[in-house]
Amino acid sequence: MQRYFIRKFLAGLTIAVPLGVTFGLAWWMLVAIDGWFQWVLPESLRFPGVGLLLAVLIVGALGVLASASATRERIAALERVL
Repeated sequence: MQRYFIRKFLAGLTIAVPLGVTFGLAWWMLVAIDGWFQWVLPESLRFPGVGLLLAVLIVGALGVLASASATRERIAALERVL
């Protein structure tokens, strides 16, 4: 009975931990980026949620970089090293 519970608990952790980390990082990005860019942006572009817009743009730009052939080769080389 104890082994059963431990296995089910660990299975639950394998789902809960990545979800928690993902949502935690997403929340941090939204709050942090909002704060970082509020003083840089002109008054007309300062609105709540500008962090969300910038986060989407940053993640999209990272996706474009990751799909470029030169970047893929560098990522593959880094993965081989790791």
